[in-house]
Amino acid sequence: MNAEELARLEEVATEWRARLMDISWFMRMLNESIARQASQEDGCTNRFWEGRFKSQALLDKRALAACMAYVDLNPIRAKMADTPETPDHTSIQRRISAAQDGKQPQRLFPFAGNP
Repeated sequence: MNAEELARLEEVATEWRARLMDISWFMRMLNESIARQASQEDGCTNRFWEGRFKSQALLDKRALAACMAYVDLNPIRAKMADTPETPDHTSIQRRISAAQDGKQPQRLFPFAGNP
């Protein structure tokens, strides 16, 4: 590659790195592909997410705890489970199990900058 092609490649890579770190961009792209597939399968044309996605900054521990409780109780509200520890593949199940064993739960997706 010549210098001009390398410079353009770096511009594109920088743009995509920024996009991939942006949850709004990710949800917009996810929404589009799912909506197209659902519309094709179901023969409908309405918005797939119906405006349900929104972003909220969690600025303190209290807000984080409230958000975690909301997410942890979703399977109960949806009548998919009777108690928080019963649905598989949930973080609350892992946290409860670890607490019962007197341990800290292992992170599912550890990442740099957050030990």
